[in-house]
Amino acid sequence: MNNFKLRALGSIGILILLVIAGCQGSPASTPTVPANTQPVTANTQPGTANTQPVPATTPTVPAITADNTIVFAHSTEPRTLDPHISDSASILRNAINMYEGLVHYKYGTLVIEPLLATSWVVSADGLTYSFTLRQGVKFQDGTDFNADAVKLSFDRYKAIGTAYVIEAYDHAEVIDPTHVNIILSHPYAPFINMVAKIWIVSPTAVAQNKTDKDPWAGTWFYDHADGTGPYQFVRWDHEQQLIMDAFPGYWGGWEPGTPQRVIHYIIKEAATQELLLQSGEIDFAMNLGVDSLPSLKANPQIVAEEDNTLVGLYFRMVTFKGPLKNILVRQALQYAFDYSSFVTMQNGLSRAMDGPLPADIPNAKQYPQEYNLDKAKALLTQAGYPNGGFELNISLTTGFDVQTSAAELLQSALATLGIKLNISELTYAAIVSSWADPATTPDLTGFFTYPSYPDPDAFLYSMYDSKFFPPAGNNPGRYSNPDVDKLILQGQETSDPTMRAQIYGQIQDLIIADSPDIFVGNPGYLIAYRSRVQNYIYNPAFHDTIQFHELRLKPVQ
Repeated sequence: MNNFKLRALGSIGILILLVIAGCQGSPASTPTVPANTQPVTANTQPGTANTQPVPATTPTVPAITADNTIVFAHSTEPRTLDPHISDSASILRNAINMYEGLVHYKYGTLVIEPLLATSWVVSADGLTYSFTLRQGVKFQDGTDFNADAVKLSFDRYKAIGTAYVIEAYDHAEVIDPTHVNIILSHPYAPFINMVAKIWIVSPTAVAQNKTDKDPWAGTWFYDHADGTGPYQFVRWDHEQQLIMDAFPGYWGGWEPGTPQRVIHYIIKEAATQELLLQSGEIDFAMNLGVDSLPSLKANPQIVAEEDNTLVGLYFRMVTFKGPLKNILVRQALQYAFDYSSFVTMQNGLSRAMDGPLPADIPNAKQYPQEYNLDKAKALLTQAGYPNGGFELNISLTTGFDVQTSAAELLQSALATLGIKLNISELTYAAIVSSWADPATTPDLTGFFTYPSYPDPDAFLYSMYDSKFFPPAGNNPGRYSNPDVDKLILQGQETSDPTMRAQIYGQIQDLIIADSPDIFVGNPGYLIAYRSRVQNYIYNPAFHDTIQFHELRLKPVQ
């Protein structure tokens, strides 16, 4: 245990008490910044959404205390607070608590339920979704939720958001304040699943903060929030902490024991997260490795939960430059990864992924992946590299040990083939930025796919369609196969389950033949939390997030 970790442990404990004591009864108070990081010069005013007057009829919430404050640690801070920029986990982690969609997934399941909409009807041609909206809902700035807010939010997402999530959306028709039609440009079988992640934002916030050059108020939404969700934004100190407080006017109400303040500490080191959890300084640690399991399970005050996921872990290879432009070299790298050793190293927390789709995704086909250095050597020889003799660079996301351990396995195997693999760990934002320029795109990228919806389209469209070359999407290797593109569109427009299974089978066959990726595995999810936290359930549709309004807290011991 090094001195830095000891200092972090003690100083964060003092910080948490200061944050709570300094803010009791005043959600808009400015908390102290985490003491385990260097102080920053920042705007210390709380978010605008937190300072709007609350109607007199709004129910009150309890004063903030240690008993109703929850603290979690994650290695990654959000790319932005704007819920329409992307559906990446770093954004969803906050969006799911401050915003809501027309529908949502029933807590801990993959079942779609009404949320801001109370019901909906789909036309026979699959092009019109008619929603009836919930009444009596307000945004955190006091604005009424209505059909105009829905239209604006869908239009805004279409203009600035992740294209594949809303690509089929054409326009919205406001019928009256409680009824809206969403019109698609073409049938899109999984569309209702995607609606769960199209967050509704306040029209007032957009109107008050837009400019001629920024018509959707993107600059304001980068570090502010204004939704209908249970928590409202207070403060974000970059690379240090983000704070949300209970929204008193939340239409869903507040049960006793529900957290009233949520503090997110950005702590990159898994070992430091574990120390803080073990001591009771934080309530959740979200980036622990499997090597932490024995000590976590030995502490009766800690719950260590392991869950299967729909997440895929890939090493995505460039297909347009350097040695990896040659399919034989890409196939050699596939044979050079020790899949079974990777699963063993994860102590059962990860499963093999024998193809482009995790096994639990509908229509997934299995193509058993083989570790065979003799075959890898033969392919390299056929490609003109009998002794290797070249270097490759791989970029990994900081804070994810599962990526690092997998890359080190590949690095060791490639060394025996005369190939040097240079490993770099960067923030996810830095990795995405590097993809924009083909010259700076790494040869391989460690890449998690957190599916936006439980459907093969959620993987195959965003990862393998050629329209999603950077910066438009998640195809950093610039893989392109016109037949794959054509079949993906057919799968989207087909609602018949049998036909969809055939189409997605063909797509997977083509991807396997082209060898654009190493299918590392289907990682499980390890999260650890203090036993005072009740009713936590892993959400497969929103991986690596916590829905704090669903939790209940016991008093601090």
